[in-house]
Amino acid sequence: VGIDPVIDRLPKAFHGYDPIDAIRQWTAGVIKAVTPHVPCVKFQSACYERYHAPGVAIYGEAIAMAQRAGLIVIGDAKRGDIGVSARHYAHANTADALTVNSYLGGDSLEPFIETAAERGGGLFALVRTSNPGGDALQALRLEDGRTVADAVADMVAELGAAHIGSSGYSLLGAVVGATKRDDAARLR
Repeated sequence: VGIDPVIDRLPKAFHGYDPIDAIRQWTAGVIKAVTPHVPCVKFQSACYERYHAPGVAIYGEAIAMAQRAGLIVIGDAKRGDIGVSARHYAHANTADALTVNSYLGGDSLEPFIETAAERGGGLFALVRTSNPGGDALQALRLEDGRTVADAVADMVAELGAAHIGSSGYSLLGAVVGATKRDDAARLR
């Protein structure tokens, strides 16, 4: 279940609340409601981070609350950087899995992969996004006939191959937008 608290989209019962209180109460209510029915929740970190330190605190509380409830937690942060910055982002993550931006190349993913492997966590790397603007880059054809998204999927598969667990799955998965049905099976 995706948990994306956008203030003006919350139920009317939360209108007039302080945004921080509204987000805290709504998030807790969603976690409580979905826990008996789903194995996993995904928090959109931007919805929390826009409220600075208080929002980040709620994000951390929400992750901890969901984990205590036995849910797998994905932090949808689409982090991506290189070198020391990537290592800091990787270590800052407290969710069980994190979305990462693979379009800076394999070396930008390595710190995240190392940290996820140490913690027993996972990652989901952007391969083919659902936004229409992504087509301008991701659908471009390379000289060998593959698209840029195909090349990124190959890179993600190669990096993930070294981290296949006992389940038969890698700790590195691919994000392929549901609106790209024709690409989904091939890229995953």
